Amino acid sequence: MDAALTAEQDEIRRTLRELLAEHGAAAGPPGGGAAADPGGRNGAGSTPDGYGPAVRSALARRLALPGCALPQAYGGRGGTLAQLASRHAELGRHLVPSPALATGGLVAPLVARLGTDAQRSALLPRIASGELTAALAVPGSGLAAALGLIGDAGDEPWSGGGRAGGVQARWQDTPGAADGGWRLYGQADQVLDGHTADVLLVAAHTGGFARSRTLLFLVRTEAHGGADAGADDGVRAGTATDTATDTATDIATDTATDTATGTDDGVTATGTDTAITAPAADAPPEERASHPGLHPRAPLTRCRQPSLDPTRPLARIELRDCTAELLGSDDAGEVAAALAETGRTAAVLVAAEAFGAAGRALERAAATHGAEPTARARLGEVYATVRGAGSSVYHAAWTAGAAAETTGDPAANGATTSGAPAAA
Repeated sequence: MDAALTAEQDEIRRTLRELLAEHGAAAGPPGGGAAADPGGRNGAGSTPDGYGPAVRSALARRLALPGCALPQAYGGRGGTLAQLASRHAELGRHLVPSPALATGGLVAPLVARLGTDAQRSALLPRIASGELTAALAVPGSGLAAALGLIGDAGDEPWSGGGRAGGVQARWQDTPGAADGGWRLYGQADQVLDGHTADVLLVAAHTGGFARSRTLLFLVRTEAHGGADAGADDGVRAGTATDTATDTATDIATDTATDTATGTDDGVTATGTDTAITAPAADAPPEERASHPGLHPRAPLTRCRQPSLDPTRPLARIELRDCTAELLGSDDAGEVAAALAETGRTAAVLVAAEAFGAAGRALERAAATHGAEPTARARLGEVYATVRGAGSSVYHAAWTAGAAAETTGDPAANGATTSGAPAAA
């Protein structure tokens, strides 16, 4: 392994650094906005998207960041993991809250490896061009387990295991009906960039005891209205109103809206304390149809959640009878292997961003306190530690990339079968 960057890689890093400095892409504190940055360039972490739109457009147009490691056949650069890691190191250096990790680091590799030819052709070119963003939705806090980063993904039913909780997938076979296919039910609470993603890749449990398995499903948010909650107000998207509860009984007993205490989902409503009474059972159909409390919940609702790191916006995803498309084939073993491989590459990218952030912090500390003899000695020790961490990151990138190459082109190994299940 040669840890030195090629001239091309070094030029890309310099271009990326200049681009990010030009757009002022450092994440500001939530609510910073124009007060924190009169030029209006910083504070990207507090925007509804969680990142500056200008930054996302520039990264895709000038450096093709989302498609750096995607196959050239699908509009990507066909680059190595080390090249992608060097880009993410610069993102970390400038604390850019971009969708690069969620879209290019998690979803794109899974689509490339598992998707059918039609799915790859429909999604990967749009991801590579920056037109499409995506997010991986895993129930609860099971993302690390799903990606094989802690323990074995097969040790625990992180997708729900057929019990209450998690996300469940059911095949609805209705001959001659247009709404036949997979339906998803459940909730995922910590979905990176899930509140604005154009496509959700949802890990869901399906099958009975004999064929219990976890599969991946595509949910196109545009098909369900594409609505999302605001960055700060916390109001749920996709429902008629948050002051009404699910059923007429709930409304009759909970006579005041949840202005002070929030709804039963923990989402704070913004209405006034107005009594709401359910219509009588024999009320005219038009009266019952117009009542907000009797409106059915949307199949897909998304709400941005508070996050300690503004560069990692999280969302809660709720699925209720939500139509979905199976990614690739009905092969749980292949899904587990693909998730584990994606976990290794994603870990490298996260480490690269941390290395970039540490390097920038060290530079700023040296500029401020470098003249002090005691501080200079201590900064020298930290510099050696940071450089060692960088070497480890690029060695891990090289190792993971070499391991992936031994299995061949991920896109060539993907499934090409239809999305119908073999059995439920």
